[in-house]
Amino acid sequence: MTEDSPIFIIGMPCSGTTLMQASLAAHPQIAISPQTRFLSYWVPHHPTAELRDEHDFEFFLAKFVDSPQFRNLDLDADTLHGRLLARGVPTFKTVFSTLLREYARRQGKLRWGEHTPSHRCYIGHLLDWYPNARIIYMLRDPRAVVASLLDAPWISATPEFHAAHWRDSTQALLRWECDERLYRVHYEALLIDPESVLRKACAFLNEPFDPAVLTDYETNATTRVSHGKWGRRHLSNALDPLRTDCLAKWRLRLTPNQVAIVEYLTRKGMLRCGYELSSEGPGALRWSTLMLNRLWARVKWQSHRLRGQTVLPIDPLPKISDQARSAEVDRQADEDTVDAQQRQSLGP
Repeated sequence: MTEDSPIFIIGMPCSGTTLMQASLAAHPQIAISPQTRFLSYWVPHHPTAELRDEHDFEFFLAKFVDSPQFRNLDLDADTLHGRLLARGVPTFKTVFSTLLREYARRQGKLRWGEHTPSHRCYIGHLLDWYPNARIIYMLRDPRAVVASLLDAPWISATPEFHAAHWRDSTQALLRWECDERLYRVHYEALLIDPESVLRKACAFLNEPFDPAVLTDYETNATTRVSHGKWGRRHLSNALDPLRTDCLAKWRLRLTPNQVAIVEYLTRKGMLRCGYELSSEGPGALRWSTLMLNRLWARVKWQSHRLRGQTVLPIDPLPKISDQARSAEVDRQADEDTVDAQQRQSLGP
């Protein structure tokens, strides 16, 4: 079980991954490491590294052990190096596995796992490496996620940028929804009925429920504080005694137009995941109309270009980021076939 069935906690940032990690880390059999960003940062940033080559292996390992991610694990670099060589020819998988296994050993736990929210983009990769893994995907209302991320100092983006990321991540989640190795946990449900949710999570992990996951989570968090005052406040909020009064804070932190933008971009995923739209009011209607105008302008531009004419496209969205507009326009054609069904589900 410990060798073949690691645990991975993934999801959008500010979706309860820290709380789930801290709760499971309080279990006497489970060690969940801090974020390593191994698949989302370290592997992509060394695309040509061939760890079977001694020079590439030593170079990659030297870079990694000098990183904040490794320091947060509180492991000895020489010990890790020795254990990797003892396992034979190194690969990215063996480095990742040995790293997490060594962390669990230092914690005195049998079951090992890891918590990196951005690994949500690598579900298939994780399951290829570990066919018997168990993945917990933390899901939260996109409006609450956007409201929290707009306050984060480590990223500067618009509501539509974060909403588009939530939409894309949820689409990836839904593609794996029928896989028994992945378990979706709603952050809201964890706050409302933590014992029931954590009992089901332990059953999914094939581990006996232990009351410590409800009482000792605050002392078992492995997330390191960063980003100054915001980081300390975020960690405090994430591990605060479980309260449900934070579930609707997004209503106070987002403007009506921001709510409309988020709901327009994520409405399909929201409905499929059980989140109700607050309204289909003028803000959403205006957003939809502007998008249709943008699409029509692009169609006319492409048509003129094919005929050899030079015509500049009309840009009716001066206050919306180009990145979000382009992403939404590219998807508009795919969504046309389901618009009637969506309107019917929303009601009059």
